[in-house]
Amino acid sequence: MRLTALLVLLVLPFATPAEAQISPVDVLPGSPERHAATDAPNRFIEIDGRRIAYRSIGAGRPLILCIRFRGNMDSWDPAFLDALASNGFRVITFDYTGLGLTTGEPTYNPIEMTKDPRDLIAALNLEDVVLGGWSLGGLVAQSTLALS
Repeated sequence: MRLTALLVLLVLPFATPAEAQISPVDVLPGSPERHAATDAPNRFIEIDGRRIAYRSIGAGRPLILCIRFRGNMDSWDPAFLDALASNGFRVITFDYTGLGLTTGEPTYNPIEMTKDPRDLIAALNLEDVVLGGWSLGGLVAQSTLALS
C-alpha cells in the first residue's frame, strides 16, 4: 500500500457550482437538492469475516475520508463531497467496523481503527491514496499513514 499524502484539515480550492464537473441533478421547486454523494450506491467488501460498507464518487486520485467519533458515511456533507469529486478526486467514504452498515465489533482505539482504511485500500487495489479525516478520523488517518 502506498500512501503519499495526508489531509487532516481539508482545505482545497473549490470550483463554483457553475464550474463544477459534478452538478446536482435538476430538482423540482421545493424539492431537496440532489447530490452525487447522496445518490451513490452503498457498496460492500468482505474482509476477515466482516463486511465493510463504502461509497465512491468521482474519478481521479483516491481520497479516503475517515469520519469523526460515532459518525458514519451519512455524516459527511454531500455538497462537500461533491466539491472534492469535482476537483479531481475519487472520494471514498466508509463506515468503521461495527458502525453504520459495516459488520463486526466496534472499537474507538485509533490504532485498531486503522484496519478499516488499510483493508479498504488493499481490497480496492488503490494506489497513490490521499487520506483525510474529521476529528477522530484525523487521528485514524494519521495513524494509518504512520503504520504504513
